[in-house]
Amino acid sequence: MTTPPRKASVRLQERRGSNLSLLLDVSRLGAEPVCSVSTPKEVWLQLLHTSSRPLTHTLLRRAAEDTNSLNVEYQKIPPNFVSAAELDVPGHTMKDRYKTILPNPESRVILRSPEDEAGPDRYINANFVRGYKGAQRAYIATQGPMVHTVGDFWDMVWQEGSSIIVMVTRLKENNERDEEEEEEDETSRFGRFVLRVRDSREKGGFTVTDMEIRLSSERRPVRHYWFTSWPDHHIPQCTTPLLRLVEEVETYSRSLLPPGSQPSTDPCPGRGPGPIVVHCSAGIGRTGCFIASSIGCQQLRETGQVDVLETVCQLRLDRGGMIQTTEQYQFLYSTLAQYSSQQQHDQRQTTKMIALINKLLDWFKALFWKEEMELTLVGLQYSGKTTFVNVIASGQFSEDMIPTVGFNMRKITKGNVIIKLWDIGGQPRFRSMWERYCRGVSAIVYMVDAADPEKIEASKNELHNLLDKPQLQGIPVLVLGNKRDLTGALDEKELIERINDLCPTVRVQTEPVRDVMKNVLRSSDLVESSPERRQLLINNIISHKTKIQSQPAAS
Repeated sequence: MTTPPRKASVRLQERRGSNLSLLLDVSRLGAEPVCSVSTPKEVWLQLLHTSSRPLTHTLLRRAAEDTNSLNVEYQKIPPNFVSAAELDVPGHTMKDRYKTILPNPESRVILRSPEDEAGPDRYINANFVRGYKGAQRAYIATQGPMVHTVGDFWDMVWQEGSSIIVMVTRLKENNERDEEEEEEDETSRFGRFVLRVRDSREKGGFTVTDMEIRLSSERRPVRHYWFTSWPDHHIPQCTTPLLRLVEEVETYSRSLLPPGSQPSTDPCPGRGPGPIVVHCSAGIGRTGCFIASSIGCQQLRETGQVDVLETVCQLRLDRGGMIQTTEQYQFLYSTLAQYSSQQQHDQRQTTKMIALINKLLDWFKALFWKEEMELTLVGLQYSGKTTFVNVIASGQFSEDMIPTVGFNMRKITKGNVIIKLWDIGGQPRFRSMWERYCRGVSAIVYMVDAADPEKIEASKNELHNLLDKPQLQGIPVLVLGNKRDLTGALDEKELIERINDLCPTVRVQTEPVRDVMKNVLRSSDLVESSPERRQLLINNIISHKTKIQSQPAAS
């Protein structure tokens, strides 16, 4: 009879299923040693801190067209919403527009009690948000003020020294009041503050309002941008208005800085323009789109690439839920893709513009036959006069030129020619000075912004007034249609028709540098002729009384 094999002895701990026996059994299977398990919150934060996808111009445009991949990418971004248990602020629910959208505790704005009032710090549903290159407190993202929180809103604006407010929502949505209007009358009182509206004007898709906020005897200017082009609960059909708003806000913000300084990352209020306050209804969807678009545009300008994924993750670390829907995420990509295309087109246009400027200088040199010449640049504000001067002087094109206020004169040497160039401000209060600075000059250059159709009427009126001045008769006038490469700009035919509608005796060309110069250089007897003959030929090309038909651009 065969004896069965003897069983191996089993220790008491192993028979009882101790932790040690489990470890031994698992280790035999090749499993990893036991380690601590991260909580879902820790996993989210790790993803938000490490997610990145830098894109070049070409890759950005491809990504913007792949909506399915963008949907997958968006769904993987942790929302990082804050629970009520994480926000240890008694009574905060009374001041929250939505119960589920709360400020991140680490970055929330805390309202300090006024110096003349005793009491604890106060609550507002708002967060400081980092900007480009992680600049601290570049923005404040907040919910739209309600009837009982509008005083807190202006307390925050005053406390943080903010000079710019961007409102990305309507006053009413779904026929219900969505926001407490921030400037109801010319003068209004909100809590401790008195607000006075100084000026309001419509732009393409948004309204700009200059206000003054006063506390006791101290007054501060505040500029309010109200973006009206975002439809209720949808995304805009066109990205152009948002890009214009981003550019307008950035330009004005830079103008508030001292000359030569950079945007401050100092968290102390009162230095520079302060954080840009951005709000919609909840302060996360449209607000996030505006801030992310602004940061993305800066990335493209400075580095030639953009990281939308990293930017949105950074925003959600500062305020949970930023960029609220897949559609908004796709719209953000589309916005930056359009800006990328526009930027690359501008770079190509810079080279062309420099070449045209050099030809223009050669034309002026041949035309006037003298070592020194004097030109005057006029046109409405933001038409590109200062950029024109900068290209002539340095050969460099820049989007960030601050418009001339008053006048500016530069002497520029090109070869053997010394050019005295007057750049006259285009603001309404300076237009009466145009005639004085145009008297006796070699030529007048009149700039027209073809990308701003709303200003064409005013531009042609001012041109008509200038041409009617008897003191300026006989002075050649060169009319330049600028910014025709931008989206929405008038084409050559439209611009000529709009300008000539009021001035039937003047034919304006949208590319006069090339077309007029071609006509001049084609007249072989111009250089060798007498001054009287040259003036006659000039008048046949461009003058107050001779029509010049538009010609196709030279190939």
